This record gives sequence, structure tokens and C-alpha cells, in this order.
Amino acid sequence: LFQTVLGTGTLFRSVKKVSPGTVVEFDLMTRQLVAARSMMPAEVPRQAKTYDEAKAMTREALLASARLTFETDLPLAFHLSGGLDSNLLVSLFRHLYPGREVVCCSSLIDGEDDKEWAYIQRFAALHGGTLEKTIVDSRVFFGSLDDVTYYLDEPTGDPGVVPQFQVNR
Repeated sequence: LFQTVLGTGTLFRSVKKVSPGTVVEFDLMTRQLVAARSMMPAEVPRQAKTYDEAKAMTREALLASARLTFETDLPLAFHLSGGLDSNLLVSLFRHLYPGREVVCCSSLIDGEDDKEWAYIQRFAALHGGTLEKTIVDSRVFFGSLDDVTYYLDEPTGDPGVVPQFQVNR
């Protein structure tokens, strides 16, 4: 019905997913759960009193999170979809690291007119990024479905995982 396994359930009896925000400690020698605890924020974030204060706090939170995420000597690549979230990530990266290389990746369904492709191209060019694209046709889709299923860890009904897998490959 929901095209995924909800909550902490799985398809296996006696096997559960770890809830978000939870840390578990497991002894591999005894195969016993040692501890499980929920992680709570160290402090409650302060509440903004004005729109401008909320805007500034949001900007700082995004930049702080991006600094932690992008702090690596390894090359980074971004999945561009033409939407707000992927474009925001590239913008944050470019703001923090103006001299580093930006590689953008996207997938296109063979034979379809992707209305977002023009936005993807324009945005990659705006940030001086190299743009790589993967074409997914029925041969590629069904040829990689077994690998995609293997790496998913749990079933999903979203066919978009196949193009994402191809972009990652």
C-alpha cells in the first residue's frame, strides 16, 4: 500500500529497524544487544522573535550543516534534479568553497522530454559545474534491477531508485 516498510518493521520476523535518533550498541561476540538510547539535541534551539531573525538563524544552520557535510578532501558530486533541494546543496557548496570543482550528475529517461533538464543544465553552468548525465532505457532499467534490489536493504515501490543507482554507478 505505501510502497515501503513503515516504522521499525521489516520483512523478517524478530528483525527491527533502528528508530531515527536512536543509537544501539551490539556485542558481536555474544550477539546480544548491550544498550539502546535515544539521542536528544544537546540544547534546545532558541526561538526566533522576528522574520529577519528566523531568516538569519536558518541561513546559519544551513551553512553550519553544509560545512560539516562538505568537509572532505575527496571529490564531491551532486545529484541535480532541477528541484530546490539539490540546487540549494550546490549553492551552499559553491558559497563555502568557491574554488573547488563542482560535478553535477543527473539521469534522463530515454525517449522522454524531461522538462527539468533545461533547469539542470542552466544551474550547473551557473555554478561552473561539470554536468554528467546517465540515460536510462528499458534495457538499463531491467538490467540493473537485481543489483538495485540487492543494495536497497529493504523493498521500495519507487522506480526512481534505478536511475539514482545508475547515476551513483
